[in-house]
Amino acid sequence: MIPFSPRCRPKTPSVAACAACLVAAACFSATARAAEPPAPAEKDKPREQQYARLAVLDFRTGDQVTVSDGVVLADTVRGECHKAGRIRLVDHDIVFDLMDREMMKETLSEKDWAATTECDQVRCLVKIGRSLDVSKMVGGFVANFGGERWVLTIRLVDVNTQKQERYFNRDLTGGKAALLDLAREGARELLGVTPEVRDPGGRTAGPQPEGRTLTLDLGGGVTMELVRIEAGSFQMGSNDGDSDEKPMRSVRISKPFYLGKTEVTQAQWKAVMGNDPSFFKGDDLPVEQVSWDDAREFCRKLSLKVRREIRLPTEAEWEYACRAGGTGKWCFGDREFDLQDYAWYGDNAGGKTHPVGTRKPNAWGLYDMHGNVWEWCQDWYGTYATGSMTDPGGPGTGEGRVLRGGSWLDPPSRLRSAFRIRYAPDNRYFNGGFRVASGT
Repeated sequence: MIPFSPRCRPKTPSVAACAACLVAAACFSATARAAEPPAPAEKDKPREQQYARLAVLDFRTGDQVTVSDGVVLADTVRGECHKAGRIRLVDHDIVFDLMDREMMKETLSEKDWAATTECDQVRCLVKIGRSLDVSKMVGGFVANFGGERWVLTIRLVDVNTQKQERYFNRDLTGGKAALLDLAREGARELLGVTPEVRDPGGRTAGPQPEGRTLTLDLGGGVTMELVRIEAGSFQMGSNDGDSDEKPMRSVRISKPFYLGKTEVTQAQWKAVMGNDPSFFKGDDLPVEQVSWDDAREFCRKLSLKVRREIRLPTEAEWEYACRAGGTGKWCFGDREFDLQDYAWYGDNAGGKTHPVGTRKPNAWGLYDMHGNVWEWCQDWYGTYATGSMTDPGGPGTGEGRVLRGGSWLDPPSRLRSAFRIRYAPDNRYFNGGFRVASGT
């Protein structure tokens, strides 16, 4: 079998090159684990206060939205920030001074000020924040999908740590007055004035509701747990990655769906298919050496068993769920050192798969979205179209099916949220598996 590997980037790699990758992967030693975070503060401990300077940039605007609309939305958010005067976090408050728009314009160079109209991502917000000498930045994006259908995102970024602290994303059907109300709601959520998750039918791409899982009975004492992923919008792809990850565009997932909490295990595969094709054996290890065709047959049989549609996720659904509201290279951000906490990959896997769910989950409770085994998606592989899209499903035909997430054999760059490869749907590899999806 020919494994996916960093030396196997060509679509038809040689057996000798891939065998060399496997030998190299087996020789990697595990990197040192980062120190455990401090225990949370006791509930009765008095809340501490910290002080900061905060700036809110004019919102970046997408399809069918004017620049002036972005300015008005940002002013609406500034108004909420001015009223609140603080950001409420888990165990302390951040009291801030709000920098007004005119002062930002005077402080920045003409070039940097012009660039703010295209700035809503973490890296850009950090750069502008440093120029403004503030410690907190708020940026946003608004697009129109025709008529009164909108998507609005707002993010709060810590300039010093270069991390996204909070993220708000909603779809809306309504007029501009409703859009302004939504901006006020988003500002309050970022500030901690209201909970970050709304009603059970909420449309957020930020933190997902807790306890919203679906458990399937596969028989013989074997179950499968899926996590509900709410509808929302996100930036798909990467303008800093490989050519097939471009252009980055706004994608709307219009309906909630369920996604496997882990990759399909060998125990789950055997309960449905009655065999185990895996190279590495173990009930709690991910099943591998399964083709796209095999995965589809598993979904068909499981659908009949549990009497609901089980399928592979679309590529857009997969990346949306992997990012879990984040915008970094990986689900947790851009710091490569932290990858060891979330994934089994070339540097720490020891040349083999590992039991599912033994690394940290992403913000939406999904495990192993990076590493362990590659995951088949529903789509045929193709180049990305430009412009905003709703529920893209890939081209109608192609030469290969998409795989995402990287594996135990790969370097960090191939585990990025936007990274994508393709292989023929009948190919099987000992680092290729899948997870399932289902409608609500």
